[in-house]
Amino acid sequence: MERSTAGGMTSKDGGHGSRPMNAIIARTLIELLVSLELSDEESVSVEASAVLAEDAATSLGALSDTERAKLISIITQMGQEVGDEDRRQVLLDLPEGLGLTERPAPYHVLDLL
Repeated sequence: MERSTAGGMTSKDGGHGSRPMNAIIARTLIELLVSLELSDEESVSVEASAVLAEDAATSLGALSDTERAKLISIITQMGQEVGDEDRRQVLLDLPEGLGLTERPAPYHVLDLL
């Protein structure tokens, strides 16, 4: 049975194929964040959307550089696959908006004192 995913892709397996669970979870989170961004204020308040995006960005800040690069790659791939221009633009802006393109500032022992 075919079904359409939130990103507008159609697949018999929900668009997941044989991808590992982490990639499926990442795509699901990304789709939710994009949907929040594109929601009107009557559906989701701006404040609620901002809090959820900030929470996601904070959690994703714990990713290693390799994991960040993989997530950015997944987001980029999703942007290439999506047909809707508004969704594509949100996907293009998402890595920066989530702070994935920024490297955490190094800290020094003296900064902790």
